[in-house]
Amino acid sequence: MRLMRDIPRTARWLQRDPIDAASGDPNLYRYAGNDPGIVAHSRNLTLLVESISRMFTGLIEATGQVVAMEPLPDGGAQLTLEAFPMSVGESLAVNGVCLTVSHAEGNRLRFDLVPETLRRTNLGELKPGDRVNLERPLTPQSRIGGHFVQGHVDTTARLMAIQREGNGHILRLQLEDPHYRRYIVPKGSIAVDGISLTVVETGEDWFTVWIVPHTWQVTNLATRQRGDRLNIETDILARYVEQLLAFTKVEKSPPP
Repeated sequence: MRLMRDIPRTARWLQRDPIDAASGDPNLYRYAGNDPGIVAHSRNLTLLVESISRMFTGLIEATGQVVAMEPLPDGGAQLTLEAFPMSVGESLAVNGVCLTVSHAEGNRLRFDLVPETLRRTNLGELKPGDRVNLERPLTPQSRIGGHFVQGHVDTTARLMAIQREGNGHILRLQLEDPHYRRYIVPKGSIAVDGISLTVVETGEDWFTVWIVPHTWQVTNLATRQRGDRLNIETDILARYVEQLLAFTKVEKSPPP
C-alpha cells in the first residue's frame, strides 16, 4: 500500500471498483493511472482528495503566455495558452480563475470560457502575448503556504496606483463591486489575479497590498499598469462567518 504522497493530483484518476470482493472491505479502491503501482485507500480519503484537488493556495507556480482568445458566436470563448504539459480534464487556475483543460498538445492548452466567466473576470480582456498567472490544484501532501483559494472570482478591481517603496511595491485597488469590501480587512488574506496577498489598508471601496520582490518577479504584476482590471477573490472564511451569523440571528429571533 502506498502513502498519500502517491495519490495523483486529480481524483478522477481513482477508479471506484473494489480492489477485491473477498477482502470484505468495500471501501478500498485501486488506482490505475500512469503509475504502475497501486494505491489502496478508503472512500473517505477519496472524498478528501476530491475536495482538496479543487482548491488552490495563491502561490503562483509559473506564468503562461496567451496564444489566442477566440470569442464564440453564441457566447463564451476559447482561451489558448502556452504553459506546461497537462491532461484534458485537469484543472488550472489562470489569473485566479479555475478552468478545465479541454484540449492539450505539448505545452499548449485550451480552455472553454462560459459567458459568466467573461462577465465576472478579466479573462475576456486577454490578448495574444499577455502573461497570466498559473497554479495547479492542491494535492493531499501539499504545504499550504498562502491561504485557501477556490478559483471562484468574486469581482474585479481597478489598479489605481503602483508605488515603489524600498525593495517592494504597494498596489492600490478599487473594487468594481463595493459589496465585497465587507470581506476585506487589514492583515487579512485576499487573492489578486490568483496571488495570495495580505491586505494593508482599506477604505470605503478600495484596499492596498504590499508586493515583495519575489512575487513581483515571478507573477504578471510587473506587467500591470494603472487602469488594469485584476481578478479578486475574497477570503472564503469571511463569507462562511457572515452566513453562520445570519443563520444564528434567524434561529434566535422570537416567534411572531
